[in-house]
Amino acid sequence: MVISVSTLIGQIILWFSAKKYINLKPVIDRERFGQHFKPILILFVPQLLGQLYLSLDKVILNFFDSKVQVGYYDQAMKIIKLLLTIVTSISTVMLPNMSAEFARGNNEKVLYYVEMIFRFVLFITIPMMVGLSGISTNFVSWFLGPEFSKVALLLRIISPIILFIGLGSLFGIQILVATHQNNKLTISIAAGATVSILVSLIFVPIYGVWATAIATLLTEATVACVQFFFVRSYIKVRNIYKSFFTYIFSAGIMLLVIYFLNFIPVSAILKTFIQVIGGFAAYILLLFILKETLIVQLRDRLKDVLNRKFGV
Repeated sequence: MVISVSTLIGQIILWFSAKKYINLKPVIDRERFGQHFKPILILFVPQLLGQLYLSLDKVILNFFDSKVQVGYYDQAMKIIKLLLTIVTSISTVMLPNMSAEFARGNNEKVLYYVEMIFRFVLFITIPMMVGLSGISTNFVSWFLGPEFSKVALLLRIISPIILFIGLGSLFGIQILVATHQNNKLTISIAAGATVSILVSLIFVPIYGVWATAIATLLTEATVACVQFFFVRSYIKVRNIYKSFFTYIFSAGIMLLVIYFLNFIPVSAILKTFIQVIGGFAAYILLLFILKETLIVQLRDRLKDVLNRKFGV
């Protein structure tokens, strides 16, 4: 209810500002309608396919198992989706820039943006994926209650989709959509939907909610891999290779820190916050020590801003 009302209020406020630039009186122009209908339809089909497999997983699970298991899976996915809003918001911010540079034929700038976003997605999603696995047991115990302990294990299984969806956001939205290759986006999502349905129908009757979690993981991995195949010419893997393993190593150390912080004799809620802060601090500190490219760039930009504003 709160989310619905806040979204409605936000949209109403937006329209008050938008009316200065938009003629709210409907104008029917058949020529322009035909011109824009096909591109809109091409963008709509991937969204439809995506919603199809996102909905069918719970339908199939409910058919072969109980509503209780659907509840466990649904709660795990809600937590994952909450974290994903941070990752997918990058697409909203960067898509206009990518589209504009591609339209100008500035391929060097497009490649620069791709590499920059790729590093940032890895920088954000890898610690999220690892960190969520590390805090899942303690977090679920107070956030959902001890009766939802199965959700913690489901989170460990599903958490890699944070990385896959983050990469899919880069490959699919930032590159395929920005470069007008929407048909390839549709193919990748159709491949993911096929994997989701096949794995669910074959294994959910036997393994229940665990098979649904694996199906979700394989689905997002398939989408990301197919999209990577289509966009491989835009990505210089050698430039990203070192950063990827630096993030993995730092996130591994972060997981150790989270594990040892689990033994602190404090309340579950406070322990979760200590684990998050301590783990993230260890992750950032390691990246500074290892002089990771993105961190060095962010540090230099921060210095430039401080120099311009305060003469530091």
